[in-house]
Amino acid sequence: MVVDNGAPKGGLGTIRNATLLMDLLARSPYFHQLTDLAQQSGMTVPTVHRLLRSLVYAEYAVQDPATSRYGLGQAVTRLAVHQMSNNPILTALSPFMIGLRDQLDATIAVHVLIGGEAVCIDQAEARDRGPFRRPLRSVPALESAAGRILAAHAGDEVWESIRTGRTAEPGTGAEDAPGGPAGPAGPVGPVGPGAPGTPEASSTSGTSTSGTSDAPHAPTPSASTEAADSAADMASRRSAWRSAEHVVFESADPTASNEVAVPVRAADGVVVAALSADLHPTADPHAVAASLLRTAASCGRSISHG
Repeated sequence: MVVDNGAPKGGLGTIRNATLLMDLLARSPYFHQLTDLAQQSGMTVPTVHRLLRSLVYAEYAVQDPATSRYGLGQAVTRLAVHQMSNNPILTALSPFMIGLRDQLDATIAVHVLIGGEAVCIDQAEARDRGPFRRPLRSVPALESAAGRILAAHAGDEVWESIRTGRTAEPGTGAEDAPGGPAGPAGPVGPVGPGAPGTPEASSTSGTSTSGTSDAPHAPTPSASTEAADSAADMASRRSAWRSAEHVVFESADPTASNEVAVPVRAADGVVVAALSADLHPTADPHAVAASLLRTAASCGRSISHG
């Protein structure tokens, strides 16, 4: 996180602070109070107000005239549409989404890793979903099958920032806004044939403390041991997800479907995306994953990376 007295100073610091505010504006609710943004960002109210005025002028933010609250502006939507229309991952995969949906009778989605989150950039809804479409969504990486694959294949610094939920240095691709993922949610499902066994997932990846005292406490030996065990446990999971042909995520929400995902490798072998399908209760995850893998392998050869 960048604060008023943080380094670097000048133009780069201003850009980092502005992008931090845009990330906060992107979170629910749609409009945010100025004081809330200042508190969440760690910046002073005058600094946040000055940056928001510049963002509003450039149409990257908008101010609601009725409430004076702020939200993201339409310029962000324009940039996103331009970026996705030229995205080589979507160029390769999108033509096959409908056919794959009809073959598997499932919702098919493409995900990429951005800022510690698994971001769905395209999806084809299953026919039995009725007239209502689920909007594209972004979830903490460890809370979906696709995100676990992408996080496991990311660099060590990116993985560590996702595991701990901290903010990484810019330029690593691991920047997380405040309140980022703290760990996996829900149990770990099967990881595909030939992959090492995966331990059961816990609700968090690190230790937690309780109490009302504001004074910092030195970790006790037991807390240090828990942290070390947690790090080792997550390293084991990362190894399993990284070597798996597919990963299944079993949702803790009884109204949500389970998900199976496979990696999408570019022509140079680097994992650049994940292809997922939701699972009906009677579906065979291995059979669904096999179809996803064939499409991912075929399309991935046409994706350039680097």
